[in-house]
Amino acid sequence: SGERDRDTIRQVSPAGRLDDTPTVTVVPMTLAERTIGLIVLGSLAPLGAPQLDLLSTMASQTAVAVEKAQLFGRERRKSAQLSAITQVSKKIVTIHSVDVLLQQTSRLIEESFGFERVLVVLYDPDVPPPPADVGATDIPILYREQAIGVLRVWLRPGTSFSADDLAMLQTLADEIAVAIENARLYENLQQQMSILEQTQF
Repeated sequence: SGERDRDTIRQVSPAGRLDDTPTVTVVPMTLAERTIGLIVLGSLAPLGAPQLDLLSTMASQTAVAVEKAQLFGRERRKSAQLSAITQVSKKIVTIHSVDVLLQQTSRLIEESFGFERVLVVLYDPDVPPPPADVGATDIPILYREQAIGVLRVWLRPGTSFSADDLAMLQTLADEIAVAIENARLYENLQQQMSILEQTQF
């Protein structure tokens, strides 16, 4: 119906500027049978066939340009994430105290990726795991296929995780697992050496 058409126009028109336009033409921007946007055009009279063909061509070209821009943005973001992962990994492997490692890793990830808050939670075999936070995303920290903790991440308001973000966080969690075990081995070795030195005097 006409009223339904006007409702549709109100939804797609910027700030309702096309409400009173005599003719409104909506052309979908499609790419591989997927609609990624719309071109909405208001005019005083209906468009002719040549004008519609031109508008359709513009919509197709715009869809390709938008897709390329989005792909470029994703690749640039992924490259930046890989660089940040490398920098974080280099820094955490040099930390030999588990407590310091947890604090420094959380801070490094917050600063490198711009998250609202990051917390590395280690499981204690003698204590039940802490409850999940509904406002955070938990990424499992696995060592030799055994969960030893979680990487808990809070996003800034108005943002969300992409599939690439989750894959990146899992990569970070895997790096953290190795760093934690190395720090634990170092601390155990230091304790054993200390005991050995005491027994020699």
